[in-house]
Amino acid sequence: MAGKGRFSLCKLVLFLILSGAWAGHRLAAQELMRDSMANPNSGSGENSVLNSTDRTDYNLRVGPVRFLADVSAGIEYIDNISYSDTNRKSDEVGRVALNVRAMYDLTKLNTISLNLGIGYVRYFEHPDATSNDLFVTPGSQVAFDIYALDIFRINIHDSFSVLQDPVDNATLSNVTNFGRFINTAGITVVADLNNIVLTVGYDHTNYKSLNDTYSYLDRSAESVLASVSYKFAPRAFIGVEGTAAFTSYTHDQLIQQNDSSGGTGGLFLDVMPTAYLRVVARGGYQYSDFDSNGTYTTGQLSNGTDVNTLYAPFNGGRRIGDDSELSDFYWSVTLSNRINAYVAQSLSAGRENDFGLTSNYVTVNYVRYNAAWRAASNLTLGGDLFYENDQESGGLFNEHLQRYGGDVTATYQFNLKLSGTLHYYGIVKDSDVNNRDYYQNRVGLDLDYRF
Repeated sequence: MAGKGRFSLCKLVLFLILSGAWAGHRLAAQELMRDSMANPNSGSGENSVLNSTDRTDYNLRVGPVRFLADVSAGIEYIDNISYSDTNRKSDEVGRVALNVRAMYDLTKLNTISLNLGIGYVRYFEHPDATSNDLFVTPGSQVAFDIYALDIFRINIHDSFSVLQDPVDNATLSNVTNFGRFINTAGITVVADLNNIVLTVGYDHTNYKSLNDTYSYLDRSAESVLASVSYKFAPRAFIGVEGTAAFTSYTHDQLIQQNDSSGGTGGLFLDVMPTAYLRVVARGGYQYSDFDSNGTYTTGQLSNGTDVNTLYAPFNGGRRIGDDSELSDFYWSVTLSNRINAYVAQSLSAGRENDFGLTSNYVTVNYVRYNAAWRAASNLTLGGDLFYENDQESGGLFNEHLQRYGGDVTATYQFNLKLSGTLHYYGIVKDSDVNNRDYYQNRVGLDLDYRF
C-alpha cells in the first residue's frame, strides 16, 4: 500500500509539472433550473462574495477586442468518487483549463462578449470515471448587448456547458459518470422607464446526456419570462414576475420521462437599506402539468445491451415517472452583507422545485451561507455551508433525503499574475432509501496564472 501511495503522489507531481504554472478556477456547476451549493466548487471564483469583473479588468487587447485570460491547473484527492454508501473508491484527480473573456465594442454602448472556460479532467486510478474528459464550465456563453433609444437593452445570448460531476443532483447516488451537455439560447429585452422597468425574455434549452444510461433524460425546453418592477425608493424595487415553460423529452428510449408544461407567478423585492446590506426576496406559486406517459419496457438497446441489466435499479415494468402534478409555492430570501472592505458574507434560504431523474419533480428546501475575508493584502480566506431537505414527487424511489456540507478555501496571491488556492470540501447525504446514503471529502491545490 505504501508503494501505491508513493506512485500516486508521483503521478500527481508529474501532472502538475507537465501542466506548468496553470491556474485553478475550480468548476462551478449548475443544472437547468437552479444553482446548487452542494457543488464543491460553488464557493470560489465567480460566486465569491468578494469577487467581481468589469471592463477595467480586461488586460489584453488585439485590435478592437479586449481580453481577460488565465490558465489553471489543480490536483485533488477524493475519498468517494462514486458517491456510494458501500464499496467506496478513492482517486486523485487532475484538471487543467483555459478561461477567456473577450469583449468587442461595436459602439460605445453595443457590445459582443464571449466567456469561455474549457479544460481537461483526469482520474488517475479510474480513468473511465467520466464519459468525456473535456469540460466546458457553466457561464460559458456568447452574448450580444444592444442599447436603443436610451430605453431598451436587448441581450441575445447562447450559453453552453459540459458537466461531469453528479453532485448537483441530490437524488443521484452510486454514480460517477453523469456527463451532460446543456445549451440555452435566447433573447431578453429590458425597457427602463425611469421608475418602472419592464423585462421580457425567451429561451430554448437543449439537454443531452453523454452517458447512454441516462439518455432518457435528453430533452428540449421552451421558456418565456416577464416582469415589471417599480422603483419606490433610491435603492429599492418591488415587482411582479411570471414564467411559462414547456419541456419535451426525446421518447426514443426504452425508458421515458414525462413531458410537462407549467409556469410560475409571484412577487419580488430588492432593497438596499444601507450601502453595505442588500435584501432580495421573492415568492409565489408554481404549477406544472405532467402527461404521465413515462414508462419502462424490456428489451435491448441498439448496442445489444439488455435493458434489465443497464437499468437494474428501475425494476422492469414500473413507471419511471409518476402521476403527480406540481402545485406548490416557491420562495427565497438572500441577505448580502459587506461588513467592510475586507469581509463580506451572504445568507440565503428558500424553497424551489426541479426536474426529477426518476420522478416528475423534486422539492428542495435549502439554507446556504457564504463568507470571504481578505485577511491580508495577498491572502483571502473563504468558506461555504449548506443544508437542503429534498423530497421526490413519487416515481421509482420516492426518496426523501437531507444533505449538508461545506468547504473552506485559502487563496494566496504570489504576485499580480499568479495565485494558489488550498481547499477542503465535505458533503453528507442521509436518505430514507437503502444504499443511497453517502459522504465525500475532497482536498486539493489549485494554481491560477492570469496573463
